[in-house]
Amino acid sequence: MAVSTALLNQSADNLREVLRRNRERYHQQLLGREPAGWDYCVLTASTLQQARGYKLELERRRRAGWLPQDTLYLVVPDLRERCIGSG
Repeated sequence: MAVSTALLNQSADNLREVLRRNRERYHQQLLGREPAGWDYCVLTASTLQQARGYKLELERRRRAGWLPQDTLYLVVPDLRERCIGSG
């Protein structure tokens, strides 16, 4: 089934508008003018070494102002380095 060019253009315009609104909301969250999307963000890591790397990266992004300041971040390594997550 062929999709019309007009429909494809409308879909692209809709996606651009959604992206524009999301970027603006994210910017407002970083400035503290709008609440962050999450109170907590918990990341699981396969190993302790991976968890340390995630923590360093989160801290780097937080200091750079790329993460909402009012979200709490927690990194948890898998117990005995057994991959228990779905990823």
